[in-house]
Amino acid sequence: MEPPKDITPPDGYEVVLHKDALQDGELTEVIIAGTAIVIANVGGEFLAAANTCPHAGGPLVDGELTGSILSCPYHGWGFDLKTGLCETNPSVQLPIYSALVEGDGVCVRI
Repeated sequence: MEPPKDITPPDGYEVVLHKDALQDGELTEVIIAGTAIVIANVGGEFLAAANTCPHAGGPLVDGELTGSILSCPYHGWGFDLKTGLCETNPSVQLPIYSALVEGDGVCVRI
C-alpha cells in the first residue's frame, strides 16, 4: 500500500507509509534521505529508529519485536524503540526518530 499523497505532513516530517500498511507487531523498512529507518507498529503506536544495530550492524527490520523491544537478528540485544536504550548494554544507544500519524499517513522526522 502506497503512502497517501493527499497528506501534508508537519514541518520536517515525511509521509512514509499508509497507516493500514503495517499491522500491530509488524516491522518495515523505509529510506529517508538515504537513511534506513525501521518502522514498528506497537499497539497502534508507530515507532521509528535507525534500521542498523549500533553494536553488530544487523538489519533490525529482520529482528524480533516484543512490545516496544526490538532484538537484533545477529546477537539478540534488545533495544527499546521508545527510548533507544539497549537492555543488555545501557552504554549502547539506538537512534530514535519522531513518528506520528497524520490522516491516513505515518510521518517520520529524521
